[in-house]
Amino acid sequence: MANQPRGYPDVITSAESGSPMYRGEKHVPLKIADRTFWYWQPGWWCSLTDPNDNEGQLVDDDNVVAERARHEAEAMAAGEPFTPALIRAIRVRCILSQREAGIVFGAGPKSPSKSMNAG
Repeated sequence: MANQPRGYPDVITSAESGSPMYRGEKHVPLKIADRTFWYWQPGWWCSLTDPNDNEGQLVDDDNVVAERARHEAEAMAAGEPFTPALIRAIRVRCILSQREAGIVFGAGPKSPSKSMNAG
C-alpha cells in the first residue's frame, strides 16, 4: 500500500462509472473571464494524464486547493497587481497582521482578510 493520506487505499471505485480511481495530482484548467488558468489539483482521478478525462473526486483538503486556485485566477483575471497568495506571503515574511497588511497595501485595515484567508 502506498503512503496515502489518512490511510486511504491505493485505488477506489468511482460512484459515477465504476472505474478505478487513483490518488494523485492532475493538471486541470480553470476558466475565469474568458481566460484559462491551469493548476495542479489533488484528488482521486480515473486518469492522471488524460486531459479529456475529468472524472474525479475531491476529498478533505482537496477542496481548499481548488478554492485557492479560483481566488488566484480571479485576481489575475481582474488585473490585480497582487494575488491573495502573494499578499499572504509578503504579510507572513514581514510579520504583519492582516490589519497591518491592509494598511500597507492601501486597502484599509480589514480589506485583505478575505483574500488572505483564502490564500
